Amino acid sequence: MSNRVSPDGLPARPSARPIARVIGRATVGLALAAALVVPLQSVADEPTPTPETATPGAAAPDPAAVAIEALETAEDLLAGAPATGTRGLVPDTGSDSGSAADPTTDVTLALLDVRQSLDDLPASEQDRARRLLSRPSSPGPTDSIGYPVGADRAYCSEHFCVHWAASGHHRPDLTDENANDVPDQVERVAQEAEVVWTKEIYGLGFLPPLSDGTRGNLAPEDRTGLIDIYLGDTGAQGIYGYAETEGRGSRLSGFLVIDDDFEDFPTPPLDSMKVTLAHEFFHLSQFSTDVTEDQWLMEGTATWIEEQVHDDINDNRQYLSLSSLRHQDMPLDHPDGWYGNWIFFEHLTKSYGAGIVQEIWHEARSARVFSFQAIQAALGKHGSSLADDLSRFAGSNTIPAKFYPEGRSYPSARTAGAWTLAWSRPTTGTVRTRIPQLGSKSYSIAPHAALSSKWRLRVTIDAPSYSTRAYLVLHRPGGVTQRKPIRLNSSGNASFSVPFHRGSVTKVSVSLSNTSRRFSCDRGTARSCEGVPRDSNRLFRLRATATS
Repeated sequence: MSNRVSPDGLPARPSARPIARVIGRATVGLALAAALVVPLQSVADEPTPTPETATPGAAAPDPAAVAIEALETAEDLLAGAPATGTRGLVPDTGSDSGSAADPTTDVTLALLDVRQSLDDLPASEQDRARRLLSRPSSPGPTDSIGYPVGADRAYCSEHFCVHWAASGHHRPDLTDENANDVPDQVERVAQEAEVVWTKEIYGLGFLPPLSDGTRGNLAPEDRTGLIDIYLGDTGAQGIYGYAETEGRGSRLSGFLVIDDDFEDFPTPPLDSMKVTLAHEFFHLSQFSTDVTEDQWLMEGTATWIEEQVHDDINDNRQYLSLSSLRHQDMPLDHPDGWYGNWIFFEHLTKSYGAGIVQEIWHEARSARVFSFQAIQAALGKHGSSLADDLSRFAGSNTIPAKFYPEGRSYPSARTAGAWTLAWSRPTTGTVRTRIPQLGSKSYSIAPHAALSSKWRLRVTIDAPSYSTRAYLVLHRPGGVTQRKPIRLNSSGNASFSVPFHRGSVTKVSVSLSNTSRRFSCDRGTARSCEGVPRDSNRLFRLRATATS
């Protein structure tokens, strides 16, 4: 593939389907220390770059090898490979590297990779892939959930048909208290699916899934265009559920497969079913917009929408331990944070309302617009920018209880450095730090109790001259906080002072952000536009000194 850069200094969104996501997951790596990353910024701040030549060793991977890897990954997931599965738990490892379980091993996205790389598979492997992608009710052998021949049953509501197997391993609990020949669990799923449709399509304005025509119909009934939901024992493999696509192109129809009873998960079964439907149905809406969109945007917003549909369940909090809220130097699009960075979209929602995510997806509908371009365009219409909001995100995450409605239950950002300054030790010294692209670092400086009212804190910042931001949070006595951006000059520098005694402040927090949106695309990574950040690990300097 070519390494393209758009005229505005941003990489062009690949117009072809992605072919290297699986290999990209390995090449990006899970350790943030090795990640090629940096924060976000506005177009006006960035110089117009010249297109760069291919980096040695960065040749596009072989499409057939990528396709085979995608197929094997999806097969492993559906077979219940250890430490994988859609919406899997993400433990807090206690490490700033964020190198815990890999959340990119998501069944929905793994199957999407197989669908999009189908033509690149050797002919001998294409039938194997089609078996994996088939509906549970499809005749013939299937390598995923499969119903026995003649066992498919369906109950249809206004927008959905919920299918179940009348016999075999995937038969659900057939309890039918109202004696209408429809299992109660099937009716519960159909009822909840309509709730999800009402909130996501009618309420939030997202595109409805594309019609699948007559696929999934049980003759002789005409159920053209209804969304099919298949129940099966996915919980045996640790999988809540997944969405599948059908057809070819950048906008696709699809269907859902979800667990039949959700008894295998720690969250109460009804709650698990509700958030799974909210999450996976939203993938179908995304597929009707652009299946080639960056996967961090797909997963982040699908996890965010759980909060919008069922604010009372809070299942998505489990992912915050691996997010840019907790690990600020984790780039916003880093694979480790695909689930946890739903909190970035929650941050935008707090600032602009829930409609901002629909506006982002509206901007992303073109196959040539990738995630950060869409976010920048949407925020620009609100008089803001990705750079400004990423910086505000970093600052707010030092005080989640003050910013987010449910923030008292969230982890707080881990600081990159903390000091208590006194007359005997009045300075932090010059702190030199490198910040990955689309990441941040925060520092905490507190006054010693002995400092009197004449003391002030002098802060100097020396940052790169473009695509950088800084943010200040003053922690006042009584739990009051004051937040504001720090203005950097054209050279990336700033110097300011604030009162520095316990009667005025208990702590000063300074957040530094590397906000570049520049990528060299099509490099076979799991990052935005499958690219490599062009402004990685840039050097920042910070110094704070108490003066009287």
